[in-house]
Amino acid sequence: MTKIDNKGLTLVEMIIALGMTSFVMVLVFSILLGNIRNNNRIDNSNELQYQAQVISNFLNTEISQAYGFDYDDQEIILKDNDDDPGTTSPKIKFTLEANNTLYVEKTVIGTGKVPLAEDVVSFNLTSPDNNNIRYEVVLERGDSSYNLINVVYMRNMN
Repeated sequence: MTKIDNKGLTLVEMIIALGMTSFVMVLVFSILLGNIRNNNRIDNSNELQYQAQVISNFLNTEISQAYGFDYDDQEIILKDNDDDPGTTSPKIKFTLEANNTLYVEKTVIGTGKVPLAEDVVSFNLTSPDNNNIRYEVVLERGDSSYNLINVVYMRNMN
């Protein structure tokens, strides 16, 4: 009688191996997808903070160096040096368009509308007194949002 040498895998062993491999693959992909979602959320948050910093730097520079201002809703008229009556005060106009892009236009320079920041949901200017301007900006991207509130005091007020 000859002895048969079976060195292969049985069907049950193959099904168990396939099940274990599938479990490990599902576990690895769920961890990978969680990391991708987390990375996207962090990227959105970083981008919103960058956009807020751009807006803040622009407004802080322009307002703090002015000698005075008038404002009307989304428009600021910054006064130049009071000693020189021949200078034209720059007018800075902000426009928030439907695509959530905040545009700025400086009329003295005449550059036309230039995009200042994206992902802007709301933009408001107020003046608690005659020495400062308060601005509020809300930015949103994906499931992330960023609120920027700042008060800028003018250095050159008399």
